[in-house]
Amino acid sequence: MRTEITDYLTAPNLISSLAQAILNDPKPGQKVEFESCDTDLDVFDFDEDSTTVNPDPPSKGQNINFGLAGALSDEMNLTNIHIHVDWNSSPLYDEDHAVTEGPFTGDDFYYPLEWFVPSYAFNGLYQIQLRGTQPDGQSVMCINAAFAF
Repeated sequence: MRTEITDYLTAPNLISSLAQAILNDPKPGQKVEFESCDTDLDVFDFDEDSTTVNPDPPSKGQNINFGLAGALSDEMNLTNIHIHVDWNSSPLYDEDHAVTEGPFTGDDFYYPLEWFVPSYAFNGLYQIQLRGTQPDGQSVMCINAAFAF
């Protein structure tokens, strides 16, 4: 069996990685860029216009305060938000944030989330994935964010 270079173009991880690299490449001093990502259950529709970041652009030595916003098509039993951070395409940081306010119902969803950026944070591109899961592990929310120092 012969493998052609074009065979790799149909690989979903390659395409996803390339799309993320193209969509999320802000320069230092630019505002945070967002996009939604795939989930196991289709109950959350990310609302980029209503999502907030303070400060925007983020600053070293301060908290980043996110206001995650979207619309719900059904009840969302969000119990954990996993925060994964890549720095210049290399894994840097993982944290689980327990969510105790759910389940969430209604049309609108808003959830505040913050974490501290140390003053010694490296310069470069930070790509963050915020993946929300319910108790059985299925993802119900996914947001990609990116910024640079």
